[in-house]
Amino acid sequence: MRSFNVQLNGKNYVYDGRMWFCADDFMHPPSSVVQQLQRLLSNEDKLEIKMAAKRRGELELRHFFAYHSPEVMGCTADECDGLGFLTSKDFGDPIADVLWFVGKAARVKRYFLRSFYVIEGIGPSDHPDFDHTLFGSEEHAGLFDPMPKLTNLRWFQEYFPRTTCARGFGMDVMEPSAVERFKKVAAKAGCPLNY
Repeated sequence: MRSFNVQLNGKNYVYDGRMWFCADDFMHPPSSVVQQLQRLLSNEDKLEIKMAAKRRGELELRHFFAYHSPEVMGCTADECDGLGFLTSKDFGDPIADVLWFVGKAARVKRYFLRSFYVIEGIGPSDHPDFDHTLFGSEEHAGLFDPMPKLTNLRWFQEYFPRTTCARGFGMDVMEPSAVERFKKVAAKAGCPLNY
């Protein structure tokens, strides 16, 4: 991980991915200064720091199963960019967690993996039935075209009915075994998750 350099009140500070220190004397600044330094980092820097902490196991890395129903949304998953998901559920702070975007075909029970992405931000929803959008970017995503089919995979047939998504809710925290299976589907489709 790269280090981050920030100047504050005439002093240079460095964040090494774990802690802040003064570049001149290598002393750790007081917590009030650390708070000011954190505010000076860009959103991209904050995301990179949080992703690194999750990779190291210092913060919990969650994976979300996000189900897109064309009957509810008015469009199929392949008509979406695959980098935003609408929800009203509160999952706490999902920044730097991974969202697996699964879509259903219109009027039939056929399921596909549209994308996966690292959640980079939360914004307001432009849909009247949802409170906010969890969004990512192509830099930290896998977008599928064609979309891998999930319908006939035995593990998916067993997994999907156990999710709250099968009962009409659009998003759920995934169990580790499902995460590993989705990673295999993504890798087989030529777009592995490297996180």
